Amino acid sequence: MKGKRGLYALAPTRVIFLCQPGRIQAHPPGEAKVFQRLFGKTHSDVASSSEILRRTADALNYSITKLRTGLSADLDKRYSPIYGDDAKYLCAAILNEALVEKPADKKAAKYTLAQRDIISTEVLRLHTLPETARALSYLYTAQILYLHLSNLSGNKTAASRIPELTGRATELSIAIPDTYKICGRGDAYSCAQVLVSFAEAYVGRVVR
Repeated sequence: MKGKRGLYALAPTRVIFLCQPGRIQAHPPGEAKVFQRLFGKTHSDVASSSEILRRTADALNYSITKLRTGLSADLDKRYSPIYGDDAKYLCAAILNEALVEKPADKKAAKYTLAQRDIISTEVLRLHTLPETARALSYLYTAQILYLHLSNLSGNKTAASRIPELTGRATELSIAIPDTYKICGRGDAYSCAQVLVSFAEAYVGRVVR
């Protein structure tokens, strides 16, 4: 995504971040405006910048976990009446396919190989399910923002995941909203808070 309004436009290339689940630090950029470009705020001291970054990473990580939980429950409700005990494997396989991830274990891998046609058909139908599609689009946004922070630290693995996710979202006809569409501003921290609120509400609706 290019241009002034979009996920990639939020990141200053001169700042180096170290981003891990629950831990994030910022090396001083030397210019307050660099931090402001990413978070829409001006912080003169490194401690404030580091705290905002840590909170943003924590919020994104939390929303990712919640959205994955919600999507698993959402899909299970849809497929359990049809596939019974196998529904849990189908749901996991669909989510893996949507997120470009590998099966969790050998049994899941065996199921994925055996049911490739069903998985491929159902993952392409996700965009026709309004609530599911919206949750997945927000999960893409949360993961890409989180990976984007990691990418700024020079984490090449994170960098490679970003085009994988955007490419898969395009294949599935799932739009990835940028921060402006989510919270009305180019502020990663504010966007992360909205993602948390959405994720919690979504889980509350689908997990009964």
